[in-house]
Amino acid sequence: MKINDIIVAVNGNEIKSARDLQSFIYSQALDSQVTLTVRRGEQNLSLTMKVIERADDPQRFADMVDPEKNIIPQLGVLVVPVDEKVQAMLPGLRHTYGLVIAAESSDAPYSGESLRVGDVIYQVNQVPAVTIRAVTATLAALKSGDPVAIQVERGGSLMYVTLELE
Repeated sequence: MKINDIIVAVNGNEIKSARDLQSFIYSQALDSQVTLTVRRGEQNLSLTMKVIERADDPQRFADMVDPEKNIIPQLGVLVVPVDEKVQAMLPGLRHTYGLVIAAESSDAPYSGESLRVGDVIYQVNQVPAVTIRAVTATLAALKSGDPVAIQVERGGSLMYVTLELE
């Protein structure tokens, strides 16, 4: 690739925005090959590239957690509080607080939508996720089957993940 190249498709899928490109690439397995259709001047070129891990891949947070201190057992996740270091690793976050999911259990203790590694939790049932203790206390007050609405930032978008505790 060269400066001023414009990516118009990946593996034949049209790319309309940077978010489209990011979403598609993050869904690919590491070390897999992708074919980029690139507009260079008046020409369309086909380039094959290998998917590699970026230095700011969400998996990098796994090394920042202590399973004893950073667990939210009701959600089956390990989290890292958003601080200056995390903000530098995730530029453009909407808030200066929150909890980044660093790892998740393969056997989640809830049903419904899924939380993902890299999600930034901002609220749980409208309670700000300022600390791990605040979130675990909010969840501890609920009983099995209670609905939970979690506001997260995922891929630059704010959204709610809804689930029920088991």
